[in-house]
Amino acid sequence: MSVLIETSLGDLVIDVDTDRAPVTAANFLALCTLKYYNNCIFHRVERDFIAQTGDPTRTGTGGSSVYGLCSPGAGATGAAGAAGAAGAAGAVASGAESGRDSDVAPPPRFFADEFHPALTHDRRGVVAMAPAGGAHTNGSQFYIQLSATPLPYLDGVNPVFGYVAEGAAVLAALNDAVVDVATGRPLRRVSIHHTIVLHSPLAGLPPGAPAPPSRSPSPPLRSDMDSDLDSEVDEAALMAGAAGAAGDGGAAAAAAREAHSRAVVLELVGDVPSAEAAPPEDVLFVCKLNPVTRGEDLALIFSRFGPCTASVIRDAETGASLCYAFVEFETVAAAEAAYRKMDGVLIDDRRVKATAVAGAVAGAPRSGDLSASCTGFDDPFDASTLDPTVPILYLASRRLGDDGAAAVGALLAHPACAVTALNLDSNGIGDAGAAALAAGLAINTSLVDLIAWDNAISDAGAAALAGALVTNKTLRVLSLARNAIGPAGGAALGNAVGTNSGLRAVYLMGMTRKPGGGMTDTGATAWAAGIAANAAAGGPFWFANLDGNGITESGFEAIRAARTPGVHHIYPVDPYPR
Repeated sequence: MSVLIETSLGDLVIDVDTDRAPVTAANFLALCTLKYYNNCIFHRVERDFIAQTGDPTRTGTGGSSVYGLCSPGAGATGAAGAAGAAGAAGAVASGAESGRDSDVAPPPRFFADEFHPALTHDRRGVVAMAPAGGAHTNGSQFYIQLSATPLPYLDGVNPVFGYVAEGAAVLAALNDAVVDVATGRPLRRVSIHHTIVLHSPLAGLPPGAPAPPSRSPSPPLRSDMDSDLDSEVDEAALMAGAAGAAGDGGAAAAAAREAHSRAVVLELVGDVPSAEAAPPEDVLFVCKLNPVTRGEDLALIFSRFGPCTASVIRDAETGASLCYAFVEFETVAAAEAAYRKMDGVLIDDRRVKATAVAGAVAGAPRSGDLSASCTGFDDPFDASTLDPTVPILYLASRRLGDDGAAAVGALLAHPACAVTALNLDSNGIGDAGAAALAAGLAINTSLVDLIAWDNAISDAGAAALAGALVTNKTLRVLSLARNAIGPAGGAALGNAVGTNSGLRAVYLMGMTRKPGGGMTDTGATAWAAGIAANAAAGGPFWFANLDGNGITESGFEAIRAARTPGVHHIYPVDPYPR
């Protein structure tokens, strides 16, 4: 006797009175079982009055009772079969008392009126049939009373058969829906997604009724049927046009219509000056940035594609980076090239997402022409393509090994080297390769960001890189996460922080993932001393991630005592900066 109706505004549970309105209740329960109401919309909503639905054609004039769906010759008399005939007989007597014309035979798709003196429009949530017009024209359409006060003038006119037992918030949202004043149709479509009969005392469907579907029917056009403005839309014409669209079955037309509808809403609420306003095509949106990344850093990185400006968006009160930025180029072609090359690359130890403010650039495919200045992931490494004059060198997952690392080290030592950002992630680089990189780094004056995650560098390689930091004063970010650096290598890097006047951030997390990795408390003690020495010398160092290194609370306590709160952020001693 209960039905769960899932709508785009939430769930409703309707208790159906099968004792006082057996024919009407049987019709409603059968239609719910047949999923007849799935994807129906609330086509008429009047504030503090009613919300009407149940028409699968969405016009307000369609719909059939379950008796009208029964096959001919299935023991039916008239349109309603035996149950419909009983309902019609009861309606004759009821109609005679109320003065209504009850002698008219129900049309084939309808069944007779059925009234009971105890079923009245006495409160919000009453569920009643919505006749097509006149006596005995009950089909599938029904309405829910939204008025909190009784509506006695509807008693004996529209048959009541149930009440909303759960879903007061949904009724409140329906009552507050913005509608087209001419038609009463909500501007934002409200639809029934699914109906579930929770309990029914009735024994199956009427004779000759169609079998219940094996699955719920799919929406006519797309799954998100409740997000459009549709007060002036000819749904049948839209569906016909979508069905005839070439290639994508109308998906592109539907998406364009939805985008325009959303733009109209934004214009109505004042968020955009015009629904026809279009975003610039020469601007990239870059997100998932590291908080340490500055606008000038991004401008330098993206400048290889053409002159550009970059603005990192910051909190208005604290000035902290919100980790996204806009990069504006002088030409659309430069923006397209930057998107193809820079989406998904690592900048300051973060794999950023680059997309276009305008959809035209965002839909452009990535280029397969990968130059040495910004090489693609997993492409075979060719040392002859290395160019010391490019500002960005991405060589992640290129299987360099120690030989390839030696070639990169030679590049860093080149007098004309202009590389500012170098990514060497996942290349199988060991201590010999790290030593070759350190030799080039020691005399390099251009590199700002060195990233070499997930390689095979251990204590000897870390010590070589730490030695290079004694003379190198331009490197700002060093990331060696997920290598095999142990206590000695960790200590060497900690000591280097104390003597280097340029380094700002070091990432050394996840060392215990590799055999022999983890700086332990030995390295933590050296880091505590290095942080204190850097602060005493007025150095710029402020961040390190030392998580996953086997450091105990004793080691973290030493770092906690050495660092300056509010100046240094040593994770996990301090919260990760956002």
